[in-house]
Amino acid sequence: MAKVRKEGAVIGGYCLTTAPVHTGAFTICYHAERDGVKVFFKQYKSPACTIPWYKGYRDYIKAVRKRIEEGACVGSTYEILDTFEDGGELFQVFEFVPDQKDLKKFLDSHDADRPGRCASWDQRVIFSKLLMDCVKKFHEEEIVHADLKPENVVLIEDSSIGTGYCFRLADMDFSILSDVQAPWHGKQGYVGTPGYMSPEHLNGEVPEPASDVFTCGIILYELLCNDDPYALGAGDDYRNKVIANDVKEPVLLSDYPGQSAETVKKILKDCLNANKGKRPTAEDVHQVLLGTRTAVANSISLVSSLGHITANITTSFGKHTLRNVGGNDAQFADPQQFTLAKEDGKWFVVPNMKATNETLLNGRQVTDRTVLEVGDQLAVGREAKGIVKMPMTVEF
Repeated sequence: MAKVRKEGAVIGGYCLTTAPVHTGAFTICYHAERDGVKVFFKQYKSPACTIPWYKGYRDYIKAVRKRIEEGACVGSTYEILDTFEDGGELFQVFEFVPDQKDLKKFLDSHDADRPGRCASWDQRVIFSKLLMDCVKKFHEEEIVHADLKPENVVLIEDSSIGTGYCFRLADMDFSILSDVQAPWHGKQGYVGTPGYMSPEHLNGEVPEPASDVFTCGIILYELLCNDDPYALGAGDDYRNKVIANDVKEPVLLSDYPGQSAETVKKILKDCLNANKGKRPTAEDVHQVLLGTRTAVANSISLVSSLGHITANITTSFGKHTLRNVGGNDAQFADPQQFTLAKEDGKWFVVPNMKATNETLLNGRQVTDRTVLEVGDQLAVGREAKGIVKMPMTVEF
């Protein structure tokens, strides 16, 4: 068991200036000094140096840190100043950042915000964008934080930048590389926090970038709606609601600048899809929040009075594949009438110009690759004669 140090203790040349400022499941944290420089000092309770996978863990976190220091996410978490072992324990020393607060403290201090009377809307929007910017940068380096929560999102005031704040993600002691198996795989579970765990966490699977996106969806609900997406009451089971996609309809606290409310609400719900393959990427979410992307759709459906058909990847459609939605009218389509193509989070219709009948979009002939929006109507027929067969409504 790790020995708790007292104020004034000296370890590895660092003098502790406080008693523990935080004690978690795996670490004990202090403030310390060496040569007059203040630092954040972390003592590890787990993994202990005696366990079989300790050396692998030590090398693994160094590999994570190397990617951070050399990649797009440099500056998005605390700088590690020193790592050493002493008396059979592992210690890490981080830069000291004064006057910081975490996102949970911000949310707690603005808990009274409601639609129509939100005193902190501009800050909430900024923080949402900054959060997704940080997460997408980690994912670019194939790093999964794996334990995102408001307490691990640090806000640092900085008047020198336009947003007024820097964001740093904290507690990355059990973050993972999405392309390299963690040394504790199969020996202990992956770290996560109740109420913020992804379906992958809940099912004992390895967290992925999509798992971070799921957790970000919960945090974005808290930021932009001041609400819990699962409306958990006494006795409610978080796991069951997550797996069942039992997500509340989001209600934004105010008008979202530069973006439609429906687009923002859709991306929030998409983040929380129990199917990881249907969640957007962190980059997708960031672009929607920036207002530079109007829609992100992992799947597209064509819906008629007879039924619907769904595609998740670029797919060709014709008389055989359209029978479920077109019925007898599917005979008017060629074997390859049009293709639904997915690119950069958008869906396009690409007509086959050699087809006998025209591909119609909202009653007009499609002659080139054209982006699709929710509510568009695809059909087969002849524009000049006003012939429209098997109209199908686009849904994402």
